[in-house]
Amino acid sequence: MAAAAYLPQFASSTSAGEYAQQHVKGHPMLAYLMGNAPLAAHVRRFAALSMRNILYLQAEIQFLEKKLLLAENRDSRSGRGEESSYSLNWQHLKDSASSENKEQYELIRDLRRLMEEYEQALLRHRELAKTGVNSWQLREVQECLDHDDMCGAAMTGVDACIWGSVEDPDGYASDLMAISSARTKGHFAKWIVEKFVPSFYKRIHYRFKKQDRDGLFSYDEDRLCTFISIIANTAAFLISYAAIASLYFAWSAAARLVIALIFSAMYSVCMVTIGGDGFAGTAAFAAILAALITNNNRFSGQTDMPICSSST
Repeated sequence: MAAAAYLPQFASSTSAGEYAQQHVKGHPMLAYLMGNAPLAAHVRRFAALSMRNILYLQAEIQFLEKKLLLAENRDSRSGRGEESSYSLNWQHLKDSASSENKEQYELIRDLRRLMEEYEQALLRHRELAKTGVNSWQLREVQECLDHDDMCGAAMTGVDACIWGSVEDPDGYASDLMAISSARTKGHFAKWIVEKFVPSFYKRIHYRFKKQDRDGLFSYDEDRLCTFISIIANTAAFLISYAAIASLYFAWSAAARLVIALIFSAMYSVCMVTIGGDGFAGTAAFAAILAALITNNNRFSGQTDMPICSSST
C-alpha cells in the first residue's frame, strides 16, 4: 500500500513538493489528497439513481418481453412464408431481418442489448452496495475541506456538503463509499488505526515526524499491519504459554478442566478481537489443551498407583 495510506494530520501545502503546490484550493487540492491517500478517497455511489436505472431497465425489458411473446404466438400461427418456422429455425428468424416481418428479430436484438446493460447494472449495484465509509479517513477529508492550506472551506458548489464538515461530521451523503478498503481487520486493528495512531501522532509523534514525498503526514499500512500482527501473535503466545504452565501445576483433573475452559474462552476472545477465525482457532487450541490434560492425567495415574509387594 502507498505510504499515504493513513493521514493522522494534513501537511501544509507551503512545505510540500512543487507538484503539490500547483494544486489550487477546491477540487484540485481534494483530488490531490485522495489520489495520494487511497483510503481517504470517498465518493457517492448514487444508490437511488442506480436502483432507479435498474427498475427502468427492468420495466423496459418486461415490456419488450411481452411484445416478443405476442409476436412469437402470432407468427407461429401464420401461414405466410417462413414466419411459422421462426421459433423452430434460427436461420429463418435471422433472415427475417431483411423481410417485411422482422419484428421478432428486432425485439430479440433490442432485448439482447438491454439484458446486457441490465445485468451489468445489477452486478455493479451489488458490488458497490458492499462498500461503506471509512469513518476515520472521512474525518481527515473533512479537516482537509476546512483547513486553510488545503481547501479552506472554499468549495461552494452543489457537492460541497457530500463529505460532511468538521462542524457536522455525520452530515455526509447517505450513499457515500470508500473507494479503497483498509487491509486491517478486527476490532483491535481498528482501534490501533483509528484511535491509537492519531492520538500517538497528535500528542507525541508530530514533534519529529517528517512529511512524506507527497507533502502529507502519513503512516505506511504495511508497517501498521506488521505491528498489529506482532502484537496479536505475542498475545496468542502468552495465552498458550500461560495455559500450559497452569495445567502443569494444576492439582486435580477438575482444576485442569476449569483452567482449560478459562483459557479457551480467553483465546477465543483474543482471536475475534484481532480479526482471526475465532471458531477454528479456538477449536485447535482446545484440542491441544485436551491432549495435554489427557497426557497429564495418564502420567498422574501412573505415579499415584499404590505399589503392592508380591506375596511369598
